[in-house]
Amino acid sequence: TTETKISFSRDLGLFDATMIGIGAMIGAGIFVLAGIAAGEAGPAALLAFALNGLVTLLTALSYAELASSYPKSGGGYSYISKAFPGPAGFAAGWMLWFCYIIACSLYALGFGSYFWEFVQNYFPSISGFVFGIAGHRTPALVMTVTVGVIFILINMRGTALTGNVENVITIAKIIILGIFILFGIKQIF
Repeated sequence: TTETKISFSRDLGLFDATMIGIGAMIGAGIFVLAGIAAGEAGPAALLAFALNGLVTLLTALSYAELASSYPKSGGGYSYISKAFPGPAGFAAGWMLWFCYIIACSLYALGFGSYFWEFVQNYFPSISGFVFGIAGHRTPALVMTVTVGVIFILINMRGTALTGNVENVITIAKIIILGIFILFGIKQIF
C-alpha cells in the first residue's frame, strides 16, 4: 500500500503573514482604549503605551524564538503541545481555541455596535427609521451575525482570499491610525 501525504498549500507570502500579525495586534480595542487611556492618564498615556509596547516586544520576541525552534503550523498550540504533552497540552489547545471564539465574537459585536453608532451620527434619518422599527439592540445584533457569517464564508473560500481580505482591512486600520497620529501631531504644534 502507498501512503498519501496530505499537506496544506502555502498561499500566504511574507507580506500576507505580516499583515495577519499586525491586524491581530491592531484590534478594534485600540481605537476605543486610546481615547479612554488619554482621558484617564492625560499626557502620561504616551508613557503607558510605551511601557505596553515594551511588554509586547518581549512577547513578540518569545513567539519569534518559539517559531524558529518549532517551525511548523499550529502557532500557540504547537508550542504548548511541545512543553506540555498529553492531556495538559490538549486542554490548553482547547482553551486557546475557545479564547479565539470569544475574541472573534467580541470583535463582531463591537463592529455591529460601532456600525450603528456611525449610522446614527452621520445618517440620523436612516438610524431613526431602523431603531423605530427594531429597537436599539436588534440592529446591532443583526449586524454582528451578518459580519460573522460574511467572515465565515470568506474563510470557507480559502486561505488566499482570507489573506487578501485581511490585507485590505489591516491597511485600512493602519491608515486610520496614521490619520489619528497626524491629527495628534497637529494638536501638539
